[in-house]
Amino acid sequence: MRYAVLALLWVTTTATFADEASYGVISYRDFHVRQVTIGDSYGGVIEKLGKPRKEIRIKGDPSVDVSDGIKLYFPGLYISLHEGEVGEIVVTSKEYAVKGIRLGATASEVIAQIGNAKPITINNRTSLRYRSRAQNGQLTDAELRFFLEKNKVTEISLWFPTI
Repeated sequence: MRYAVLALLWVTTTATFADEASYGVISYRDFHVRQVTIGDSYGGVIEKLGKPRKEIRIKGDPSVDVSDGIKLYFPGLYISLHEGEVGEIVVTSKEYAVKGIRLGATASEVIAQIGNAKPITINNRTSLRYRSRAQNGQLTDAELRFFLEKNKVTEISLWFPTI
């Protein structure tokens, strides 16, 4: 059963990544919140944001190639690090903006500010997703996601799936 679920997740993820028409594409330079970006170190995060309110150790799962990590909680924001590098930044407060977009913005406002992306619904959560284009022009698996409820942004996630 466990392997069937993992296989289904792999097929779903592969199909989603393969459907580039569903993604908007932006520069890798746009993947940051208050100068914290994917790949930053623990020390870099603390230097830019200060001491977190809470820090939790995350147990990895070697069977699916996920390493142990740390989740840092700041007011309105949390950051996950694996193997010493930021792999995910999640905005949960209007205090933070990504590309000028804050929680409460409409899908139309996101598209007007950042560019076109088709809404994608997975596990009953709809989001606008943007893929990163690296310095050399190649697409990466890094994603900027704007989660929507009733056409309003409720969460913003910067995510690199291979952590």
